[in-house]
Amino acid sequence: MSERESDVLDLFLDQTLSHPASLAIDHPQRKLSYGELAALSRSYAAAFLRESLHPRVLIHLPQGPDAYASMLGALMAGGYYCPVNIDLPFHRRSEIIAQFQPDVLVCSDPDAAAQLSPLPGCGRTLWPAAVPTGSPVDFPSPHELAYVIFTSGSTGRPKGVRIKRAALNHFISSWALPVLEPTPRDRWAQFANIGFDICVVDVFSCLAGGGTLVPFVEREERIRPAQAIKKHGITIWYSVPSVLDLMNQAGHLTEDHLSGLRVAMFGGEPLCPHHARALFEANPGLVLYNVYGPTETTIVCTWLAVTRENYSAYCDRTLSIGRPIPGWRIDLIDGNAGHNGEALISGDFIGAGYWGDSAQTDTAFQTVTIEGRQVPAYRSGDWLERRGDVYFFRNRIDRQVKVRGHRIELDEIDFYIREFGIRNSRTIVHGHRILAFIEGPEDYPTAPLREYLLSRLARHSVPHRLVSVPAFPRNANDKIDAQALLSLLSTRIRQRKPA
Repeated sequence: MSERESDVLDLFLDQTLSHPASLAIDHPQRKLSYGELAALSRSYAAAFLRESLHPRVLIHLPQGPDAYASMLGALMAGGYYCPVNIDLPFHRRSEIIAQFQPDVLVCSDPDAAAQLSPLPGCGRTLWPAAVPTGSPVDFPSPHELAYVIFTSGSTGRPKGVRIKRAALNHFISSWALPVLEPTPRDRWAQFANIGFDICVVDVFSCLAGGGTLVPFVEREERIRPAQAIKKHGITIWYSVPSVLDLMNQAGHLTEDHLSGLRVAMFGGEPLCPHHARALFEANPGLVLYNVYGPTETTIVCTWLAVTRENYSAYCDRTLSIGRPIPGWRIDLIDGNAGHNGEALISGDFIGAGYWGDSAQTDTAFQTVTIEGRQVPAYRSGDWLERRGDVYFFRNRIDRQVKVRGHRIELDEIDFYIREFGIRNSRTIVHGHRILAFIEGPEDYPTAPLREYLLSRLARHSVPHRLVSVPAFPRNANDKIDAQALLSLLSTRIRQRKPA
């Protein structure tokens, strides 16, 4: 397959030619065939090209047909896009707009445009009803970039990861399509918000493979996802593992809800053995993919496929993250002779650095010499362990902490809390105190858990406080919100303090 033939846009357009009437987007308010989605994407492309050659497009939309058409339209116009989670605080979204300075900002309606257009760097605002029907005369040559995704920065300022179009093409054509094998019969759930790079896998893998993309947009679907999997006949699922805890809390990790799944894929957080066990009990024929990769490495750089018969061979505290995908290499540095260490990830499809931030780019992105060739590399900040030819995620380097001179792995504490029988926990250090939060009734008796931890951990690693909360607060990407947990504890302490 030539470089041009493997472009994600060509792969999508091939599907529109081979089955234009097939359902591409199954949205509760608006369903689009492949032919209709292609026409809508061309209209967006024509509108973008009126503003700039190789337009810079910021997408400020909920999950749905117009968001996906804007992504495709930006690529058709030879440009690149920046997806923004509309549920972020306004200040955060304003920061992203000010940094990205789009030529065009696509939002939901004139009211949203009126709110956003005065912001510094906003560019022209456009909303779905204002997009005229049309098509570019021809597609301009593609820009080097495909998209820019802003993630949380250590300074509190969002940092934009620049992903090359060649990297997106490589990921979809060399890994996602041959490994996941999406077909026109598949119904692919689109659960993650568009500002989370899991969405990139959903949209381009599904539409390049001819499947039907099903955005989960109703509130009930967000909090009861297994019910929606059953309702919509989902065959391919991709999310963070924490979503499994939502399903479990609702009592929906069952055959009745999940028997239709063909593929379940998880990334962004460690996948635990109890997660895998529950999935295979609900669906013995499922193929489970555990993947790993920072946003800076174009979504995924390692993968592992397991079945009910062999998954236990890859279990430790967590399920193995597997082996590098084609085009990637992992070296373990600052550890023990290549058996463990920080993951230095290298390959030709590393991100092109951070948007407008040369200092952070120079720190995280490097060039290494491998077999006599200069190759881009990224220091991940993730501590991995290698066993044979597979890797295990151990912890973030910033989850290795020192408390009163003792080096402590917070993820090890969470492992033993789960081993005790607690399904969900999050351990954090606040000041010089180790705080372990668990999901359960507020009056949950923690003394037996403390005794268990004393029997498993060094005394200096046992949490100073065990805090039970009915449900963990989660951020926009469905991960546990540690700062919200601290705020919750602070409120609880103030309420109990005598006047």
